[in-house]
Amino acid sequence: MAYLVIVVNAPNESINDFNSTAELPTKVAEGIQGCINALLAVEAGTLAASVQVTTRDTDPGVTTHGTNSQQNTYNHL
Repeated sequence: MAYLVIVVNAPNESINDFNSTAELPTKVAEGIQGCINALLAVEAGTLAASVQVTTRDTDPGVTTHGTNSQQNTYNHL
């Protein structure tokens, strides 16, 4: 199994900013599109951020941390 891990560090954004656009547990398509939109904004230069991309063969085990931090899994296996 392969994992693609993408970490976006956007120092001018808050957790709530990303919650409102990319963390939508009951709206899978909108949640995934929100993540895509954030990456497109970084690419376009409208979201100041650094991006780290890692490929690996094990689950990175990302956990929540910080006020209002949320996590959802969109499973389409």
